[in-house]
Amino acid sequence: MEAVLEIELYDKIRGRLSDEGARELIRFVEAKVDNGFQARLDTLATKSDIAALKQDISDLRVEIARTESRLIKWMFIFLIGQAAAIISVIKLL
Repeated sequence: MEAVLEIELYDKIRGRLSDEGARELIRFVEAKVDNGFQARLDTLATKSDIAALKQDISDLRVEIARTESRLIKWMFIFLIGQAAAIISVIKLL
């Protein structure tokens, strides 16, 4: 089907352009269509891309949970230190 369309397009263009001009125009149009197709193909995600993204998100969630627990642990350590410092200052007064 594609070859038939190319032949029909070539026949219509050849009447207005030279043979070489018609061929060059058809090559140009094909290149533009291929570039547009390739651009769309590059933006599509495959199942493996989505699976990898889900794994990355899962790993990120685990890392966030670990960081959160470490942060809470250090908050309590500093809270105890602050309480000890305040109690020491009150005893000195």
